[in-house]
Amino acid sequence: MSDDKNQVVSTYMTVFEASEKWKMHQANIVKLCEDGLITGAAKLGDKWIIPKDAAKPIIPTTTSLSKPVKPKTDVQRAALEHIEKGENFYTREMVVEGKTFIVHSIFPKQGKTIEERWTSIVLNRLENLEGIKLNDKERKELMLKVRKSSSAANMTFDKYIEYYRKLFKDYGFSDEDIEVLLERKSQDYEDFIL
Repeated sequence: MSDDKNQVVSTYMTVFEASEKWKMHQANIVKLCEDGLITGAAKLGDKWIIPKDAAKPIIPTTTSLSKPVKPKTDVQRAALEHIEKGENFYTREMVVEGKTFIVHSIFPKQGKTIEERWTSIVLNRLENLEGIKLNDKERKELMLKVRKSSSAANMTFDKYIEYYRKLFKDYGFSDEDIEVLLERKSQDYEDFIL
């Protein structure tokens, strides 16, 4: 191996290596390189190389909607608040003894999937009620299997948009508002990394 090649290997990493290191999708890293947002990134042939000591980049997001959306209910108001902050969420209205409560949860990107949460609950119940306990290695392996088969792991961009289209429809937003909100949510899409 020549000295030049040795120097490149020792001081730069590939997009794949950066993806592993930063827990980001490769396509996002390539886009950041193309936009000049990773200091020192360079094109070598048709591939990007990135300095090994480069800081993990922050993906810029637009937090404002292209057109104003006026919420008509408390559910819409809560949903809109999450959308403008770029947060994943689930919002619903509950009526208990004649009183209306707005229930909403924020799900961080790359957080535990719904399937992982339920599996944890079941495992904890088995341990508390039946005395059945998995060791750390078994638990980790089970959670990885659950994560791989989760809805988040199978969420393509089209499914993601379709999911939010249905959610916004359920919240009672108008068709025109839904298109504006989907445009905003599409900026938040991130492939699920196992």
